[in-house]
Amino acid sequence: MAKAFAERVLEVPWLMHLDVCRDELLPVFEGQSHPDLVGQTAGGDWIVVEAKGRSNSFGERLMEGYYRPFRTWLSRSQRTTGFGGRIFRIAEADNADFTVGLAENQLEQGLAGISEPEHHVRNENYYVGRDGVLVMLGSMWSPKNMRLEPQSRTRS
Repeated sequence: MAKAFAERVLEVPWLMHLDVCRDELLPVFEGQSHPDLVGQTAGGDWIVVEAKGRSNSFGERLMEGYYRPFRTWLSRSQRTTGFGGRIFRIAEADNADFTVGLAENQLEQGLAGISEPEHHVRNENYYVGRDGVLVMLGSMWSPKNMRLEPQSRTRS
């Protein structure tokens, strides 16, 4: 995961364990801990990466913890919408002009209802992630508004 993130997001093609190049980089640490990996961007900047790996699949407690805030927030809402062939319970974050949703089966069945969407649906205003969370952006997030300073953005 750390490798994929570093390469795709940070544009760092190679990561290596810090211990491999410690004598050349001469890092200075505060405290007892230090990062696992280091890499260099195409522009020559160095980055450090702390990798928290797991050799097995996500545990039930971890997944329950991940979805708990969504399920708690959405349990107060009765609004639903169909999107990408699934029914989502949705709730709005009014001040921020976006809506979040979770598939009904995930709300009702907990972990048993979690399944990766058959396809990811995305456009300028809607996105269903691999985690099954739906995000719908309001007009404040339009490309036109995003060019403005935050205090100048309005809903259309």
